[in-house]
Amino acid sequence: MNMIEIVDLQEQQDFLEAEEFEELVDMPLVRQPAVRDRRVTHLHTVGDAEFKKQFRFTKEAVIVLTEMLGDQLFQPTQRGRPLTVLQQVLVALNHYAGGAFQRTSALCGGVSQPTVSRVVKRVSQAICEHKRHHLKMPTEAQLLRTAGNMNERFKLPRFGYAVDGMMARFDNEPRGIPVVPERPLHPQDFFCRKGFHAINCQVICNDEFLILDLDLDWPGVTHDARVWAYSTVRQYLETVPGYYLIAGDSAYPISPILMKPYSNRQCCGTYLV
Repeated sequence: MNMIEIVDLQEQQDFLEAEEFEELVDMPLVRQPAVRDRRVTHLHTVGDAEFKKQFRFTKEAVIVLTEMLGDQLFQPTQRGRPLTVLQQVLVALNHYAGGAFQRTSALCGGVSQPTVSRVVKRVSQAICEHKRHHLKMPTEAQLLRTAGNMNERFKLPRFGYAVDGMMARFDNEPRGIPVVPERPLHPQDFFCRKGFHAINCQVICNDEFLILDLDLDWPGVTHDARVWAYSTVRQYLETVPGYYLIAGDSAYPISPILMKPYSNRQCCGTYLV
């Protein structure tokens, strides 16, 4: 008799003893139900178009992001079934893309609301640790390529960058505002002209949709021109002689390094009193 037959006999004996015990106490045995995993790996169950619509990233980009954050998000543990790195990334991206409540993101990811809170914080911190490797000013070759593309597409020569502001919205009035003696802030300072609380984020990018620099230090009430006036990028571009210009919209003042479109009345050649 081999080892497999011995194990089978032992299992049969255990089952017979369980049935005898069931008849003895006249009570049915409660079998443990099979554990159903609610966590869905959307990378394999959703089509490419729907995946990008849901997470704002392609599947290939998510795989790259997962590999980049693997060492930071992997947590060896003997407790239960920890989330994989891919599951953590997908939960965070889903929350970023949807702007929903944490309980809604939890329902979509098959996890609990506290888990979403911890995962979003963990993934956000991991991404921020890589900012020095990805947020940097372009090289001379990149500037030359951008200027060539802008001149070919829009007949705008010498443009190597673009700047604009966007509002990162808060669901409620901000709490726990850091105390900065030289620039005291009040929750009302974050109420922007669009009618909600936000941070005014200045973004520097190029024609390839690459973000070159971010400035997130200003409350929503601050005008784009003021953020630009105190920007380290402006100081850098003005002190370092360069051939390339940066494009801005009507909110920014014209300068030797920044150009903006003509206003409507300048284009029409009329000036209203």
